Formats: sequence, C-alpha cells, structure tokens
Amino acid sequence: MYFLCQLFEFCKANGIPATFFEMTTALAFQHFGAKAEVVVLEVGLGGRLDATNVVTPTLSVITSIGLDHCKILGDTVEEIAVEKAGIMKPNVPVTTHNDFWWPFLR
Repeated sequence: MYFLCQLFEFCKANGIPATFFEMTTALAFQHFGAKAEVVVLEVGLGGRLDATNVVTPTLSVITSIGLDHCKILGDTVEEIAVEKAGIMKPNVPVTTHNDFWWPFLR
C-alpha cells in the first residue's frame, strides 16, 4: 500500500495523469519484482506508449492487428501496426502470427 501512495503522490506532484492500467502495471512490477522466473506480459493498448514498454523482454510477440482502438492507435491497420511495433527493441527477437504484417513492423 505504501508504494501505491508514493506512486500516486509522484504522479500528482509532477502533473502526470496516470491511468488505472499504468498504476496497476506499476503495482504488479513492484509486487512481483525479481520473484518471477518467467513473465508473460501483455501490453494494454497498442505498444509504443504502453506502460509495459519499460521492460526489455527476451522475446516480443505481436499477435493480431485489427481495427480496434482506432481513436487512439490510428485509422488504418498500417497505422495500428506501427503503434504495435513500438514494443520492438534492438537485439530482441520478434515474432508474429502472420507474415503479412512484417513490411509495416520493420
């Protein structure tokens, strides 16, 4: 609970409008810390600006790319693919369920 209060005060003092997802993600990172040997971490919305994007993974997986959350991610599958590609990190392998998206993800 102490960490949540600190996090809330930090966001308030710095004018950072943290979302529920961002706050719960930070709480999960704090709670599990180095306790877990393997973590499957799913992004909340998109990828590029997602709260989980602070992690450098062993492997990134981009599942389906569709016209969901268009108001935030973009109006076309190409724009949404670019946002989802934001999880990609240098020297970290990436896989996807469909090779069709590779031109948009590179």
